[in-house]
Amino acid sequence: MTKIQIQALALLELVHTTEKKYTELNDKIRELQGDFPTHIKAFDDECLIRTVELIDEIIGDSLASYFMWECSQNGSITDQNLEFPIKSVDDIKKYMEWRDGN
Repeated sequence: MTKIQIQALALLELVHTTEKKYTELNDKIRELQGDFPTHIKAFDDECLIRTVELIDEIIGDSLASYFMWECSQNGSITDQNLEFPIKSVDDIKKYMEWRDGN
C-alpha cells in the first residue's frame, strides 16, 4: 500500500467519524426539541462529495463512496468468489491489501 493510500484511508476514517458524530448530535437535538428544522453539518455537501471522490481516485474501486453512502457500514465486496465484509475503514484496508497483492 502506498503512502498516499494510507493517508487517504486515514482521511476517510476522519470524515466518517466526524459525520457519525454530527448525525448523533442531530439525533439528540431532535429528541430534545422535537421538530428540528436545522441540520448541523460537519462539512459542506460539496466539500464532502469532492473529498470522497478524491479518496476514491486514490484508493480505487469507488471504495470510499461505497463505504460512506451505499453499504451503511454493513456491506461486503465479492471478488474472485471471496467475500470481504465492509464495516469499517480497516475492512477496506484489508480488502485493498488482498486486492493489490493479487
